[in-house]
Amino acid sequence: MGFLFFAYCFWMIWIPWSAWSISRSTDSRALQHRLRWVAIVATVLGIAFYLPVLFDPPAVQPAVHSTGRLLYDVSNLHSIVHNFVNTEPVGELVYWGFIVLPLIAVADKAVKLFGVLIFVSIFLTWITYSATFHSVWCFYCAVLSIFVIWIVNRPQLRRSSAA
Repeated sequence: MGFLFFAYCFWMIWIPWSAWSISRSTDSRALQHRLRWVAIVATVLGIAFYLPVLFDPPAVQPAVHSTGRLLYDVSNLHSIVHNFVNTEPVGELVYWGFIVLPLIAVADKAVKLFGVLIFVSIFLTWITYSATFHSVWCFYCAVLSIFVIWIVNRPQLRRSSAA
């Protein structure tokens, strides 16, 4: 349940709102407005992804596919959203879009680079470890979290906030 909370809900909400927050000090009002709407839609989708899981935990059955891939069977949830995201390539692209595109849209070069690195991690995982995509991509994102620590603590940011 904890993994699915972060996968379905937290990142869908956190990343777009973080990009919007960063854009407030670096970007045009038009981009800020678009990012705010992206964040609002992502929040609704993130909540829509997780609420059925939260209210019906027995309907989620983790299983190991014959290829070795860990799957969360959510077909018992009878949720159009879950079926779309978990079975349709377009659904996965929508999910990845809400994670990557807000980061790439902001003017801050370090945040933009982080978005590109997440995209690269998606692509590399997809072409090399597609059978175990979710586990490997989560590992790459955990490693990329080190980059977030650098973004938050970079010297030019501290100097500008002290001024």
